[in-house]
Amino acid sequence: MSQHDLREEICRVGASLFARGYVHATAGNISVRLEDSQGGGFLITPTDACLGRLDPARLAHVDAGGQQTSGDRASKTLALHRRIYETATRFDPATRCVIHTHSTHCV
Repeated sequence: MSQHDLREEICRVGASLFARGYVHATAGNISVRLEDSQGGGFLITPTDACLGRLDPARLAHVDAGGQQTSGDRASKTLALHRRIYETATRFDPATRCVIHTHSTHCV
């Protein structure tokens, strides 16, 4: 999948979670780890963004070192996402996505 397609998919998944009531307002975020051929690092939703109203062009791109290279300001949980990828990769190098919600329906 291209970076463009991944941006679209993040927005599609965010809208689906929002429409089904699994997230509300600005609670929650999504990130996708990129292959080197896709630019490396990962894409993450912007801080305080509503998952139901994401814009693919405004998603933050963060490089492998944790520095933001484009998009709106990355989610405040950037460090959490980076740590999850670092830890998960030790067990399953294929780990590519983190979806963080505060859903009252999935508890």
